[in-house]
Amino acid sequence: MQIRLLSRALYAMDRRHKDFISDLRLFECCNTQHIAMPNYRSQNIADWQYVACRDAVMNIFNFRNEMLAANDLANKQPVIAPLLTRDLLKASHRKFDEYFPEYVGIRHAVGHSGELAKSIESFEENSFAGTYDQNGIQIPDTSNLMISNTISGITYICTFEGKVVHCEVSQTTANKLLEVKTIFYSAFRAVPRVLTLPEGQGQTDHQ
Repeated sequence: MQIRLLSRALYAMDRRHKDFISDLRLFECCNTQHIAMPNYRSQNIADWQYVACRDAVMNIFNFRNEMLAANDLANKQPVIAPLLTRDLLKASHRKFDEYFPEYVGIRHAVGHSGELAKSIESFEENSFAGTYDQNGIQIPDTSNLMISNTISGITYICTFEGKVVHCEVSQTTANKLLEVKTIFYSAFRAVPRVLTLPEGQGQTDHQ
């Protein structure tokens, strides 16, 4: 059963990466429509762009959860655990943490958006105070700034627990997910074929 769950988690990582790419394509399609029709602003197109951003955020969060589940299941499986390449496992986790330090905050800003300003206390807890100049976003000295469901260029922005959090919906982000996934799968290259990885991944790259 553990091996089945491990295979499921590994496939789900791949699925979440591909779902992020689908979100990216929808986001880009909306941008193309805006450029092609600069004087025509369709609310539907704008709404789809926000849907793409919110789903992209959730897919990165779920990619990470599937990765952690696969890591835990593999380490608990006595047939598989000794065959794992530990350095590659550690490298994949380091890369994810480097590339997506705000993945939890932005996910919770999306998933709990209806709760962040339900009272004065929650508003003050989740609003931003100070200055911000990162990721192409500039905010002058301010207080009690609540940002929700906002797009700036290719960046989706919210505030959560007093911080500005963001997710870039771009090919660069998709490539980062691919890099993390490839390193993580490569840690399983010595595992027998009793464990099946998504086609073209992991041990099949090293046969």
